[in-house]
Amino acid sequence: MNKETTSAEEKLNEEIKKSGLSKRKWYRRIYLKSDHWKTLREIFFITHAKKCRKCGSKNKIDVHHINYKFIYDVLVSDLEALCRTCHKKEHWKEKAKKKTKRLIKKLQKICQTRMK
Repeated sequence: MNKETTSAEEKLNEEIKKSGLSKRKWYRRIYLKSDHWKTLREIFFITHAKKCRKCGSKNKIDVHHINYKFIYDVLVSDLEALCRTCHKKEHWKEKAKKKTKRLIKKLQKICQTRMK
């Protein structure tokens, strides 16, 4: 991460802190209503079909971040169209991966402590 990104990230964290919201709530209530997100989403749908990439549905299409980089560095190539059902499944899959990683680290610490 370069100095510019770090500085921008610090500014963003300060903005979130000032809002009094959690990062998740700030993202949902502020960012998803921002001109930045609306424009990025609009560009995405100009260049991509309003069709779920996973199941092909054309109903209730969301734009999903494939890669969560620094929020304002998102490119159209970091996004994909998913129907609401597939979008929810994708987020559950991501949560399960994160939880598994946390549990593995916890188990490794326990094993290291017992081996001493």
